[in-house]
Amino acid sequence: MKKIILGVFSVFLLFSFISCDFFVTSLGSGMQRDLNAALKKESAGDLAKLAKDPQFQDPSSGVAVLNALSGKSEADIQALSVSEQESIMDLALAVSVPTSALNDLADIAQNDDPEALFNSILESINSFDTTVLQAILNDEDAQESASAESLISASVALVAQVMKREGSDLEFEDLQDLIDGGNISESSITEESKADLQAVQAIFDLFITGDRKDEAIDFFGLSLEDLFGGN
Repeated sequence: MKKIILGVFSVFLLFSFISCDFFVTSLGSGMQRDLNAALKKESAGDLAKLAKDPQFQDPSSGVAVLNALSGKSEADIQALSVSEQESIMDLALAVSVPTSALNDLADIAQNDDPEALFNSILESINSFDTTVLQAILNDEDAQESASAESLISASVALVAQVMKREGSDLEFEDLQDLIDGGNISESSITEESKADLQAVQAIFDLFITGDRKDEAIDFFGLSLEDLFGGN
């Protein structure tokens, strides 16, 4: 239980320190509505370009970009270049937890209080439509050619979204078991969360037993087992 909590926390913390210059002032509600409407009109390719733009990588704008991308067809998302898909996957993790929450998370982690850390993470996670990440992680080209770091970034972002969506109804032991070979389709979580975890499981299997099992995974100092497996 502690391993997956601290694994997710550590990735958020380290990635956000590296990407701290991405976060800018959030948009007001009126501007946010205008942004959401405007982004819906953009093509998947243009939205992928915005995923690289620092002006669209704060939580509010980043969520809007991801939601707009999730409104595109799976074919459009999978037609993007691997580089464009990597930008989207990296954005998903970068906007998941704002930098303002990191000090609180660090304090809780140092006090070794997993329940408080779990609750703090839940409160801090920015929700977004995860359809775009499911499409990318299920794309054979992305599985074969995308960087391990980006694939795991997207996987961790999906786990965070499942945590946020399911809350206290999903025990960490159950979440870890589901990712590590459990029967996701028979679990009691929502269909959206099942699809998220099935995408994560595909990446877990890819690097543990699949075609990329020989790659050494060192994601900001954490192995794949640190993030999703082990006791």
